[in-house]
Amino acid sequence: MSSNRSLFQGLQVFAEVGRLGSFSAAADSLNHSPSHVSKEIVRLEERLGVRLVQRTTRSVRLTDEGRVFYERTQQLIEDAIYAQECVVNEAAEARGSLRVSVPVSFSHTHLNKVLPKFMRQHPHVRVDVNANDRFVDLVAEGVDVAIRIGALSNSNLIARRITTSRLMTVTSPAYLAEFGEPLEPKDLVHHRCVAYSNKAIPNIWDYFAPDGEALSVTVDPILHANNAETEVACAIDGIGLTQIPSFVVEEELEAGKLVPVLTGYEPAPTGIYAVYPHRTHLAAKTRAFVDFLIAEFSQENNVEREPA
Repeated sequence: MSSNRSLFQGLQVFAEVGRLGSFSAAADSLNHSPSHVSKEIVRLEERLGVRLVQRTTRSVRLTDEGRVFYERTQQLIEDAIYAQECVVNEAAEARGSLRVSVPVSFSHTHLNKVLPKFMRQHPHVRVDVNANDRFVDLVAEGVDVAIRIGALSNSNLIARRITTSRLMTVTSPAYLAEFGEPLEPKDLVHHRCVAYSNKAIPNIWDYFAPDGEALSVTVDPILHANNAETEVACAIDGIGLTQIPSFVVEEELEAGKLVPVLTGYEPAPTGIYAVYPHRTHLAAKTRAFVDFLIAEFSQENNVEREPA
């Protein structure tokens, strides 16, 4: 038991060093001394038999092995802390003002359908929903929870995965009639593409070949858009192809306004996350809302229907 506790403590320390990029900052966050943090990292490295952290006189950075280990253990640590907070705050009643930031498309197709249920379950919570595709600064703007779609950059935020969504490459029949259909991802370099600018690397589109091989193609977008509505409108009008979560374009696909391409090359599912500022104690209202979203949307695994 003590060995497992020691391992978990080492993981906590490592997670803070990876998150903050500094022994001293991690020490302040955990209320330990920098020497204690350094010793915990050394013990963890000895236990694993690999170097996790590259130390210099001025900075601390993760090694390649350290980055992989950080990505794999970060969610584990956050889940454990979250579970502890849930037990501690179980008796606390959710109340007060809850500010939520959500992408327009997700608000329209999904959040709006379940929000009344949340309000009935938690009558003492006053919800302020801000539906936009802008990347808000949660701390600076006083936002309690934000819904984000796609790969998350490392930050001081806690992320809980709500569910996953399929990505699709779509365009209009008119575009295909004029420019032809890409048969393989590499064909996209010769096509007009519309990219989502809030993506970490908008011009890199990833796919899996039928045999499971991972493929990446660098497209040259003729248009960048920071919202799904512009992507969809341009695709419908024949401006180009776009890679987009399938739940956004369900109606357009059913109506024949958009058609899927590269159907044999499925992109990896994209995560949909609830993110909130890193705090020592999670407010009951925030915990209740995040738990509610996970319960509502994880039931189906994907937030959209399977294609016919």
